[in-house]
Amino acid sequence: MKDLSEYLNKFKVTLFKNEDKIEVMREIINTVTCLDLKPNDISIKGDCVYIQATPLYKNEIFLNKKKIIEKFKEKNLSYITELR
Repeated sequence: MKDLSEYLNKFKVTLFKNEDKIEVMREIINTVTCLDLKPNDISIKGDCVYIQATPLYKNEIFLNKKKIIEKFKEKNLSYITELR
């Protein structure tokens, strides 16, 4: 049964619009790190999320990278494997 749910989650991920994905990512990063990023600061290319912010923000995000990626998986963004 788990295989079926994983299969259906793939379709759920593809149904998200890019803006929706970025908003979900922004909320996750905000809850984990207490940093308020703008939607313009986040971009998605393939399986990587690129963050354009100050070095202080980037350091805080990369210190909590594992937690953030785990939260992405909980929110059906499991294809994201890297933060840069």
